[in-house]
Amino acid sequence: MEAQFDSVSSCFTSDELVVYSDLVEDVCGHQTIDSLDNMPLELQENDHFKGYMSQKQRYNSNISETTSEPVHVDGWAIDRFKFLPMVERIYNARPEKEFYMFYETDSYIFWDNMFRYLKGFDPDEELYMGSPTVGRKRTSFANGGPGFVLSRGAIKALFRREEGEDGYNTASLVDRWLKRMVDDCCGDATLGWALNRMGVVVMGLWPMFNPHSLHDIPFSDKHWCQPVLGLHRTAPSDMRTLWKWEFENRKQDTPILYADNWEVHRPGEQEELKDWDNGNWNGWNAPWWRNIKSAESCKRYCLGGRDCVQWHWISTTKQCIGMSSFRYGEKAVGTDHHHSGWIRERVAKFRNAHQCRNIEWVKPSLWRAFSDGGRAPMY
Repeated sequence: MEAQFDSVSSCFTSDELVVYSDLVEDVCGHQTIDSLDNMPLELQENDHFKGYMSQKQRYNSNISETTSEPVHVDGWAIDRFKFLPMVERIYNARPEKEFYMFYETDSYIFWDNMFRYLKGFDPDEELYMGSPTVGRKRTSFANGGPGFVLSRGAIKALFRREEGEDGYNTASLVDRWLKRMVDDCCGDATLGWALNRMGVVVMGLWPMFNPHSLHDIPFSDKHWCQPVLGLHRTAPSDMRTLWKWEFENRKQDTPILYADNWEVHRPGEQEELKDWDNGNWNGWNAPWWRNIKSAESCKRYCLGGRDCVQWHWISTTKQCIGMSSFRYGEKAVGTDHHHSGWIRERVAKFRNAHQCRNIEWVKPSLWRAFSDGGRAPMY
């Protein structure tokens, strides 16, 4: 939270930025709003909701963790309940706004790019923008991690209720989708389902909204000449680093592209890093018959393949992974021994061949994300 308020959220007033949580607190000068405090009473006995009730009781009773036995609160279980009431409450509090940007504490939002992009849309159209993920019955929703946008028109559609002679004959927003919130794994999935049922389909804007973190971006032609709007799982150190870098490198006439973001960690300028994990995204395992037994032979294997630009050797499992995209990665943790490397000449050749003379503001697609070596996530 401190890194978020030192960087991405630092320029907003309390009127412009509303912080929703599962507890009322003062956080870095912002008063958080408990988005769950008016949920139906029947939820209080729900196993997923009990952690929230316990936490609230301890806080109201002024029970300190230092003076009592700690209680585990499963934040992920609680998370599923927050999205619908959060959308309802912010619209009731700020109905005059044109667009509503929802993001998490580990999201990194490129605000200059976001404002450039939203400027071309009518807020009274039913617009729901984000990185598409496949949910229940193969309906798509916007992943909450890299952030998502709802227009004023989309929220109005979500609130739409049939009205009869004696008033509304359908339940309120939270009551209407309560069973879905309880049964679903994730609140962003429930929100997407509810919007879909009201005729609002997500605009899949991957890779501009990207579930990857800064150090995990797999740079390729699909992550290069496109503007970046949001990243996920941003570590506090990366958040501050990226914020400082962004302010030093913003341009008046063009948005920040993935090609610009490469400059932060510059993956591919390194030759090799020991105890380093540069991942396996869009990668493949070297065939067993190549009999690879060392990092050096893994490097030679990558050099022998036309499309290989980086390699990753795991000594404990004798696994050699080649990849056609290049990313920075992170220091290896655990018992596996990792050794990573890049084919510097091929990375440099790619960069020289992709000068981004045309900016690729991508058109909406629900399936483009899954053609990049990943599978459509299902649950």
